[in-house]
Amino acid sequence: MNNAIAIHKFILDQNKDKKIVETRWGPTNKSKPAGVPGGHPGDIFLTYFDKSILGVSLKAGTEKSKEPKMNSYVGSSLRKPCFTDYFPKALPQLKDELWDKVYSKVPNLPKEVTKQNYLTLTTNRQTPHPILKEKVLLMFKYQNRMFEELYKEMNLVCRNKFISMINNNTYGLNLTKRWIMEEFNLPKDNAEVPLVLVKAVGIKAEAQLASVKDFLPAVSKVKAYLKINSVQEWFIDLMGDNNHKLTLLMTIRSDSEYREQKQKGKLGAYTMLKLLYRGAK
Repeated sequence: MNNAIAIHKFILDQNKDKKIVETRWGPTNKSKPAGVPGGHPGDIFLTYFDKSILGVSLKAGTEKSKEPKMNSYVGSSLRKPCFTDYFPKALPQLKDELWDKVYSKVPNLPKEVTKQNYLTLTTNRQTPHPILKEKVLLMFKYQNRMFEELYKEMNLVCRNKFISMINNNTYGLNLTKRWIMEEFNLPKDNAEVPLVLVKAVGIKAEAQLASVKDFLPAVSKVKAYLKINSVQEWFIDLMGDNNHKLTLLMTIRSDSEYREQKQKGKLGAYTMLKLLYRGAK
C-alpha cells in the first residue's frame, strides 16, 4: 500500500510539471492508449494535455535492492532478432548441449528418447517428450539430490551459452549493445512513446538514472563471466576509454519450484529458464 501511495505521489508531481488528462494501466496491448506500440514495456501510461504520452515501468523494493529491469526467458531471448541475426543456430545448439550435459543423464530413459526428439521446438513453443517428463518427475521424487545437481548443470549450460556469444570476437560487441538497447527496458528519451523506470521504496518513488543507456555509445569492449560460487548469477562488463567500466548484474534461474502439478520449474523449464537484468554497478 505504501508503494501504491508513492507511485500516486509520483504521478501528482508529474502533473504539477505538465497537465495529465489520463492515467491508464497498460499491461496488455488492448489496454494501452491509442498510439502506444504493441510490446511497449510500460506498466502505466500518462497522457498529457498536449496528447504526448509517457510510459512508466514500475519497480518496488528496498533502497539497496536490485529489481529486474529486463525480465525474459532464455529461449524467448534467443528467438529475438538481436540474437538470431548473429547466431541463428543458438537455440538448437543450446537444446543439443542441454541433452548432452543434462537430460541424457536422467535415469532409466529408454532408447526411444533421443537427442533429436527429447524436446520439440517451434516458433515460440517447446514440447518435451512425454516419457522424458515422466522420468524427470520420478527423479524429482526419488532421486532429488541428482535432480538438484542436474539443475545446477542446466543453469551453468545456459549461462555459458550467453557468455560465449557475448565474448565472441566477431559479433559479441554489436550483439551486446543491440540487445541492451532493444530488450533491457532502458529509458528512451527520443522514442515515440518514451519510457521511464520508477522505483518505489516505502512511500517514496523516484525515476531511475539511465546510466547504462548514457554510457553505451562509448562502450568499445564487452566481457561476460560467471559469478564465483553462484548457481544463477553472472556479469557483463561494459568497458569504455580510460578504464571506465559498468558491470551489468545478470541472473538465470527457475521462476518456480518443480512440482508434480506444474512441471515447469527447474528441470521442467528446458530452454525456458528465467533471464533477468537487475541493474548495474
